[in-house]
Order: sequence, then C-alpha cells, then structure tokens
Amino acid sequence: MGEYLEVDRLWVSYGGQAAVQDVSFSARRGEFLTLLGPSGCGKTTTLRAIAGLAAPSAGRIAVDGQDIGRLPPHKRNIGMVFQSYALFPHLTVTENVAFGLRMRRAPRAEREARSAAALEMVGLAGMGDRYPAQLSGGQQQRVALARALVIEPDILLLDEPLSNLDANLRAELRNEIRALQTRLGIMTILVTHDQQEALAVSDRIAVMREGRIVDIGSPEALCDSPRDAFSAGFIGARTVIEGKTRGGVFEAPGLTCAGAPETATQIVLRGPRLRFGGEGGPLSLGGKVASRTYLGDHFETEVETPAGRVRMLTPSDRPPPPVGEACRISSGEGGYSFIA
Repeated sequence: MGEYLEVDRLWVSYGGQAAVQDVSFSARRGEFLTLLGPSGCGKTTTLRAIAGLAAPSAGRIAVDGQDIGRLPPHKRNIGMVFQSYALFPHLTVTENVAFGLRMRRAPRAEREARSAAALEMVGLAGMGDRYPAQLSGGQQQRVALARALVIEPDILLLDEPLSNLDANLRAELRNEIRALQTRLGIMTILVTHDQQEALAVSDRIAVMREGRIVDIGSPEALCDSPRDAFSAGFIGARTVIEGKTRGGVFEAPGLTCAGAPETATQIVLRGPRLRFGGEGGPLSLGGKVASRTYLGDHFETEVETPAGRVRMLTPSDRPPPPVGEACRISSGEGGYSFIA
C-alpha cells in the first residue's frame, strides 16, 4: 500500500523562531500515526500545518500525490479535533456537528441526516437538541469527534483530544477512537505527550524533540529497540547509560553486559524487565536503593549505581529491598537494548 500523506522537509517559524525544523514523514491510508513528545516540541504546529492553520516556512505537504500547501483549510477535506473541543456554546449539539456541512453549503435535510448518523456513531444518538453546557467533558469530546467525522474527511487530526478528561474516561475514549478509526479506515494523526496513550492506539509513533523527529517506528520497535537516547528515555521507565564495547561486552562504571555489538555506545535499561538479584546473566550492575514508591500493582524504585540512577518497576508481590540497602540488578535479554 502506497504512502497517502507525505510531509517533506517541513519548516514552520514564528517571529523568526523555528518551531518545526526539517520534519519529514509519510503515512498510509488507514494508518494511525502519533506525534509524541514533550510540550513545545513542535508536534501541534506540525498538525496545524497539515490542517492549513499554520503557514510553512519551507517544505511540502502532499495528500494522495497532490500538493496541498496552498489550499485553504476548508478545501483540504481534513477533520480536526482540538484539545479544547472548540464547540459553539450557543449552538445545539446537532448544529455544532453540522457546522462544517453548513460551511460547505449542504442542504438542511442532508445536514440533519448526516449529523444524526455521526452522533449515533460516537454514542450520542438522541442528544442533538442539547447544548454543550449540558454535556459532560467526555460527551463534549464525542461531539467534537462527530463534527470532525461528519464531513467524511480524508484525514483525521487529533490534537491532545483526551488531555482534559480523567484517567478512566481517557482510557475508555482512546479505545473507542481507535476502534472507530479502524472501522472507518481513516488515516489519523494524533498529537499527545502521553506515552501510554500513544502506545495503546498507534500503528506507528514519531517521537519529536525541539522541532525535529528523532525516532519513528511501531510501538514495539520503539520500546524494544529505540534508535535515539531521548526517545528511549521518554517512552516508559527506561535508563540510558553511556559506555563502550570491547570484545562484545558493553562496559560502564560498575556495569557489564555481554552480547553487545562493537558499535554500541549506550545501553537502554528497560525498567519493568529488570530484577533484583540474579547471577550468571548477561547483565550485571550493583548499587544501593535510593527510593521506592508503592503504586498499587507495582513498586517504582530508583537505584543509585556507579553508572548513575537506574529506574525499575517491580510487581508489588515482589517488593524491592529497603531504601539504603545494597543490591544487584540483573536482566535477561529483553531487559535492555543498545544504541550505536
């Protein structure tokens, strides 16, 4: 299947300051791609440039082979859901959903029929006569999603759509969005700073930092074999340690790990797969427990080592040693990876 969206060497600047720098990526029809990174890294600006809401300083954006860089937003047939929902408080739910159709001069009967179908699709059938203030946050977000879908967009853009919701509702809605996106087959780009959200819904994730994409791949690839130190540290409880490799053994202060490629200069320790104790494995690292936090199903522990602090997540039925106690860390092959 060929690439449907192509972003090529995109730059976006505000007041002479580059917010997006030389960003390139592509996505297939029906793919769910996430732009993941900390606040201010350029992910929302990239999304707005695709939607036509931010003017590129340089670069090309193409959909199905057509350069859309000069098209106004309403001619790109792109649906967008904003973090703030952006609903009109004086319009009913149906009128909010139908707004894009009204701008496209669709007949009233068609607007009402398509809006009703969109509301049913997002689980809000029969609520078209209400106003936004009469809805919960989750219901308002569903209205915003229905408004984006009712125009039958070629691409769906989601800008931090769940960040204003509580944790349980966020998990519920992210699953609903993914199921709906899969059923409709719409190419979707999500912007988020939430690693778990990105891992849960994405076919691929592009990790951004300071206006650039530093790593891109499937959730499994980014977790198991990250190619960038920032990406490795940003996704999950991971620790990146500098070192060098000699004869297939990676070495850092107090740490050795067999089976490393000769080009390896960093090791990524995967917190949930590290264990206390253990002898004879490929990874060996000694230290002292610096902190331990009980989080219900697991403990989050920091261990002070000669190579620096290492984060670990261990099941609550296997509690870590007390703070201040000496310990050793071990892992099988799934607990670490190398970066050249």
